[in-house]
Amino acid sequence: MGKSKGHVSLVQPAPSFDRSVIVDPCNLYSEFLGDINSFIADNNPVPVPAAEESAPSSLVHATFTLGPDRIQGLKALVRSKAKSFNCSTFVVSCAYLWTCIVKMREYQADIKAHFIFVVDWRKRLQPSTPDTYFGNCLGPCFATTKVGDLVQDDGVIAAAEAIGRAIEGLKGGVSKCLSGTLSRYFSIFECSSLSVAGSPKFKVYGVDFGWGRPLKVEVPSIKESGALSLSDNRDVEGGLEIGLVLPKDDMEALVTQFEESLAFF
Repeated sequence: MGKSKGHVSLVQPAPSFDRSVIVDPCNLYSEFLGDINSFIADNNPVPVPAAEESAPSSLVHATFTLGPDRIQGLKALVRSKAKSFNCSTFVVSCAYLWTCIVKMREYQADIKAHFIFVVDWRKRLQPSTPDTYFGNCLGPCFATTKVGDLVQDDGVIAAAEAIGRAIEGLKGGVSKCLSGTLSRYFSIFECSSLSVAGSPKFKVYGVDFGWGRPLKVEVPSIKESGALSLSDNRDVEGGLEIGLVLPKDDMEALVTQFEESLAFF
């Protein structure tokens, strides 16, 4: 936003739709297309998320909240034990929900749990895209650790370390980091995996199309994907809203686990 003779200009730079700024030296496009074709050719069924395994009538959509004090408490706990990554709000909130869900589902301690999330590659590319670039430029990222590490009283530390270090590992360049990710996704899309949709950085409650701020924001796709949704909190600055769709009994168990685990922070 520029200024002219003391007045603020409302004219913004035009968005860029130039896809040529995305450099793909290792031809990831062909690799991903080949992985998809191989997956289909092997007659593999489309992975069915956990949320779809129950009849729709038994599913419950609930919103959990984390206030800024709880988030700061989680950050302080994680930073006291692990300091080799950026301990962000996204990292600790996802870590907390990941541990709660793993405990609720009572997985075997010796299997691996996977957390899948999406990262923005626009500023991680070399060269990076211009600020006016209009496009997602997203890629998957995977955090993996043993269930046994997550179900401990301080399991949130192990979860945050796994997520934080997965993000730190993205410094190796787009080709190195994204090569093989689609085939890996197909291989770990199972009952012990969890994914996330959204981000508190989207500021969904700040959107106003002329009839006021939203009263409530929900992400319908999580019913089909089995993911958790993450957004800013409408009423509390610095707080979060986490949406989940689960069978009624699982949801009741998760509510208990969520509230009991907060006693540690």
